[in-house]
Amino acid sequence: FILYVGARGRYKNFTNFIKAYVNSKRLRNDFKVVCFGGENFNKNELDFFKKNKINELIIRPKANDDFTLLNLYKNAKCLVYPSSHEGLGLPPLEAMSLGCPVISSNHEGIIEGVGEAAETFDPYSIDDIRYKIEKILYSEKNINDLVLKGKKQSQKFSWEKCTEETLKVYTQN
Repeated sequence: FILYVGARGRYKNFTNFIKAYVNSKRLRNDFKVVCFGGENFNKNELDFFKKNKINELIIRPKANDDFTLLNLYKNAKCLVYPSSHEGLGLPPLEAMSLGCPVISSNHEGIIEGVGEAAETFDPYSIDDIRYKIEKILYSEKNINDLVLKGKKQSQKFSWEKCTEETLKVYTQN
Protein backbone atom coordinates (compact mmCIF):
# COMPACT_ATOMS: atom_id res chain seq x y z
CA PHE A 1 0.00 0.00 0.00
CA ILE A 2 0.90 3.66 -0.44
CA LEU A 3 0.84 5.61 2.82
CA TYR A 4 -0.47 9.13 3.32
CA VAL A 5 -0.07 10.71 6.78
CA GLY A 6 -1.80 13.78 8.21
CA ALA A 7 -4.61 16.19 7.51
CA ARG A 8 -5.90 16.30 3.95
CA GLY A 9 -7.32 19.81 3.53
CA ARG A 10 -6.08 22.93 1.78
CA TYR A 11 -2.31 23.06 1.23
CA LYS A 12 -1.83 19.39 2.19
CA ASN A 13 -2.66 18.67 -1.47
CA PHE A 14 -4.32 15.30 -0.87
CA THR A 15 -6.67 15.93 -3.80
CA ASN A 16 -3.88 16.16 -6.39
CA PHE A 17 -2.27 13.04 -4.98
CA ILE A 18 -5.53 11.10 -5.28
CA LYS A 19 -6.14 12.46 -8.79
CA ALA A 20 -2.68 11.20 -9.77
CA TYR A 21 -3.54 7.82 -8.24
CA VAL A 22 -6.85 7.71 -10.15
CA ASN A 23 -5.02 8.55 -13.41
CA SER A 24 -2.80 5.49 -13.07
CA LYS A 25 -4.46 2.20 -13.85
CA ARG A 26 -1.24 0.52 -12.77
CA LEU A 27 -1.26 2.08 -9.31
CA ARG A 28 -4.96 1.36 -8.82
CA ASN A 29 -4.43 -2.28 -9.80
CA ASP A 30 -1.37 -2.82 -7.62
CA PHE A 31 -1.76 -0.60 -4.55
CA LYS A 32 -4.30 0.62 -2.05
CA VAL A 33 -3.88 3.98 -0.33
CA VAL A 34 -3.87 4.06 3.47
CA CYS A 35 -4.63 7.46 5.00
CA PHE A 36 -3.50 7.83 8.60
CA GLY A 37 -4.51 10.77 10.78
CA GLY A 38 -6.66 13.74 9.98
CA GLU A 39 -10.42 13.83 10.15
CA ASN A 40 -12.81 11.27 8.76
CA PHE A 41 -13.26 11.49 5.01
CA ASN A 42 -15.65 14.32 4.15
CA LYS A 43 -18.59 14.12 1.74
CA ASN A 44 -16.61 15.57 -1.19
CA GLU A 45 -13.83 13.02 -0.71
CA LEU A 46 -16.26 10.13 -0.41
CA ASP A 47 -18.17 11.30 -3.51
CA PHE A 48 -14.88 11.57 -5.45
CA PHE A 49 -13.83 8.06 -4.37
CA LYS A 50 -17.20 6.65 -5.40
CA LYS A 51 -17.32 8.52 -8.72
CA ASN A 52 -13.85 7.20 -9.61
CA LYS A 53 -14.58 3.70 -8.32
CA ILE A 54 -11.76 3.77 -5.76
CA ASN A 55 -13.79 3.78 -2.53
CA GLU A 56 -12.59 0.23 -1.79
CA LEU A 57 -8.98 1.23 -2.49
CA ILE A 58 -8.75 4.14 -0.04
CA ILE A 59 -8.48 2.99 3.56
CA ARG A 60 -8.51 4.92 6.82
CA PRO A 61 -7.49 2.75 9.80
CA LYS A 62 -9.74 2.94 12.84
CA ALA A 63 -6.75 3.04 15.20
CA ASN A 64 -5.03 6.42 15.35
CA ASP A 65 -2.09 5.73 17.66
CA ASP A 66 1.70 5.67 17.47
CA PHE A 67 1.90 1.87 17.34
CA THR A 68 -0.40 1.78 14.30
CA LEU A 69 1.59 4.53 12.58
CA LEU A 70 4.87 2.71 13.29
CA ASN A 71 3.51 -0.45 11.66
CA LEU A 72 2.21 1.50 8.68
CA TYR A 73 5.61 3.10 8.08
CA LYS A 74 7.32 -0.28 8.34
CA ASN A 75 4.92 -2.01 5.94
CA ALA A 76 4.13 0.68 3.36
CA LYS A 77 5.68 0.51 -0.07
CA CYS A 78 6.24 4.26 0.27
CA LEU A 79 5.02 7.46 1.92
CA VAL A 80 3.60 10.10 -0.40
CA TYR A 81 3.79 13.61 1.08
CA PRO A 82 2.23 15.99 -1.46
CA SER A 83 1.95 19.17 0.62
CA SER A 84 2.31 22.38 -1.41
CA HIS A 85 3.33 24.50 1.62
CA GLU A 86 5.00 23.07 4.69
CA GLY A 87 7.57 23.53 7.37
CA LEU A 88 10.13 20.80 7.74
CA GLY A 89 7.53 18.02 7.68
CA LEU A 90 7.87 15.30 10.31
CA PRO A 91 6.15 12.40 8.48
CA PRO A 92 8.87 12.15 5.80
CA LEU A 93 11.61 12.08 8.46
CA GLU A 94 9.73 9.50 10.52
CA ALA A 95 9.22 7.37 7.41
CA MET A 96 12.87 7.61 6.39
CA SER A 97 14.08 6.64 9.86
CA LEU A 98 12.00 3.46 9.62
CA GLY A 99 13.09 2.45 6.12
CA CYS A 100 10.01 3.69 4.27
CA PRO A 101 10.86 5.39 0.96
CA VAL A 102 9.52 8.94 0.62
CA ILE A 103 8.01 10.56 -2.46
CA SER A 104 7.19 14.19 -1.71
CA SER A 105 6.47 17.57 -3.17
CA ASN A 106 9.42 19.75 -4.03
CA HIS A 107 8.40 22.52 -1.63
CA GLU A 108 11.51 24.14 -0.15
CA GLY A 109 10.48 23.49 3.47
CA ILE A 110 10.12 19.77 2.80
CA ILE A 111 13.36 19.67 0.78
CA GLU A 112 15.15 21.15 3.79
CA GLY A 113 14.21 18.00 5.70
CA VAL A 114 14.42 15.28 3.07
CA GLY A 115 17.45 16.62 1.21
CA GLU A 116 18.21 14.32 -1.71
CA ALA A 117 16.79 11.29 0.07
CA ALA A 118 13.29 11.56 -1.42
CA GLU A 119 11.90 11.48 -4.93
CA THR A 120 10.26 14.88 -5.40
CA PHE A 121 7.51 16.17 -7.65
CA ASP A 122 5.75 19.39 -8.57
CA PRO A 123 2.72 19.38 -6.22
CA TYR A 124 0.62 21.24 -8.81
CA SER A 125 1.25 18.70 -11.60
CA ILE A 126 -0.94 15.61 -11.36
CA ASP A 127 1.08 14.02 -14.18
CA ASP A 128 4.37 14.63 -12.38
CA ILE A 129 3.00 13.19 -9.14
CA ARG A 130 1.81 10.05 -10.95
CA TYR A 131 5.05 9.70 -12.91
CA LYS A 132 7.30 10.00 -9.85
CA ILE A 133 5.25 7.54 -7.79
CA GLU A 134 5.35 5.00 -10.62
CA LYS A 135 9.06 5.64 -11.19
CA ILE A 136 9.84 4.64 -7.62
CA LEU A 137 7.29 1.91 -6.95
CA TYR A 138 8.09 -0.09 -10.07
CA SER A 139 11.85 -0.17 -9.52
CA GLU A 140 13.39 -2.14 -6.66
CA LYS A 141 16.66 -0.29 -7.31
CA ASN A 142 14.96 3.10 -6.86
CA ILE A 143 13.19 1.89 -3.72
CA ASN A 144 16.40 0.53 -2.21
CA ASP A 145 18.30 3.73 -3.05
CA LEU A 146 15.68 5.85 -1.30
CA VAL A 147 15.66 3.58 1.75
CA LEU A 148 19.44 3.86 2.15
CA LYS A 149 19.52 7.62 1.52
CA GLY A 150 16.51 8.12 3.81
CA LYS A 151 18.06 6.32 6.77
CA LYS A 152 21.22 8.40 6.40
CA GLN A 153 19.27 11.67 6.01
CA SER A 154 17.02 10.99 9.01
CA GLN A 155 20.08 10.63 11.24
CA LYS A 156 20.72 14.34 10.78
CA PHE A 157 17.61 15.02 12.86
CA SER A 158 16.93 13.99 16.45
CA TRP A 159 15.17 15.44 19.47
CA GLU A 160 18.50 15.37 21.31
CA LYS A 161 20.17 17.45 18.60
CA CYS A 162 17.19 19.83 18.54
CA THR A 163 17.45 20.28 22.32
CA GLU A 164 21.20 20.94 22.15
CA GLU A 165 20.86 23.49 19.36
CA THR A 166 17.96 25.24 21.07
CA LEU A 167 19.90 25.41 24.34
CA LYS A 168 22.85 26.99 22.46
CA VAL A 169 20.58 29.74 21.15
CA TYR A 170 19.23 30.48 24.64
CA THR A 171 22.68 30.54 26.28
CA GLN A 172 24.44 32.77 23.71
CA ASN A 173 25.14 36.34 24.81
